[in-house]
Amino acid sequence: MSIKKSNKKIVKKVNTVKVSTPKVKKVKEEVNVISKIAKSENSYQLTVILNDQVFDFETDNLAESILSCTPEFLKTKLVLQFSRGGKKVERVFSLFDGRRLFHNRYFLENLINNLSI
Repeated sequence: MSIKKSNKKIVKKVNTVKVSTPKVKKVKEEVNVISKIAKSENSYQLTVILNDQVFDFETDNLAESILSCTPEFLKTKLVLQFSRGGKKVERVFSLFDGRRLFHNRYFLENLINNLSI
């Protein structure tokens, strides 16, 4: 006597449960408002003028912003305008000092640390 085996798959039905989540738009709007307030209190307005080009930044990291606009060749004077909380500082660099600012990290750190903003 032979016993036949059946190759049927057993499928279980799983009940799904809907979970209510808070509205994502509302949460994103609150985060955006908080980040704007934090940026406005701690961020710098930076304007870099070099080689007849103007770069505007609103940033917390001044070194990264200054180095992001490094030219291949600097042919005019370099003007950096910083502002934060109503105070404004302008620094003008000659060609030699402008090149030094982009290539010497200690010179850049010294500039940022000595800002009176």
